[in-house]
Amino acid sequence: MLAIAAAFGAWFVASMLTTPRQPATLHGGYLLPTVAASLIAAQSLATIGHRAAATALFSAGILFWLLIGAVLLVRFATGPELPGPLMPTLAIFSAPPAVAGNAWWAIAGPQPNTAHEVLLGTLAALLLPHLFLLRRYAHIPFVIGFWAFTFTTAASATYGVRLLTLTPSAPHTTLGWLVVALATAIIGGIAVRSLALVHLPHRRVKHVQPA
Repeated sequence: MLAIAAAFGAWFVASMLTTPRQPATLHGGYLLPTVAASLIAAQSLATIGHRAAATALFSAGILFWLLIGAVLLVRFATGPELPGPLMPTLAIFSAPPAVAGNAWWAIAGPQPNTAHEVLLGTLAALLLPHLFLLRRYAHIPFVIGFWAFTFTTAASATYGVRLLTLTPSAPHTTLGWLVVALATAIIGGIAVRSLALVHLPHRRVKHVQPA
């Protein structure tokens, strides 16, 4: 799987370097094949003991985050406006700090350090704007794109709970459970709403002609 992810990521970057595209076609999903794939692979490798390889992939993920993230920010700021069905993909733009934090947790171990402080501050800076976008999200008809929120929610909740365990206390335990409950509610709500998108085939009833 690692080789497949690396090959796909390399092909994706080569495509971006050689194939001009309209700014309107860019969205948060462009972070998945490069940034998310690199950081998740780094976490996986660190978990099974390949720390050096994990650090290399972590560095690649941060590089792609800075490069592609900057391109996306310019696209969002200068327009054109994202179509309604793509608005939920803005959630992916906020995911890299949490995914990077989870990867660094696996690489460096459960201990406080400057990297976690930097990533936590960046995560907060990218998540808080969504509070001002809630009204816009609420006016968008539910589409499959809302599943973008599940990735960011799960990664952010996991990272948040991990950071809270660094300084155990009753308030932090309570806050951790609140984070888990909120993440579960968001992901569960999206799953339930998705059921309405499932179109079950209608049974054809054979009409028997009277003899």
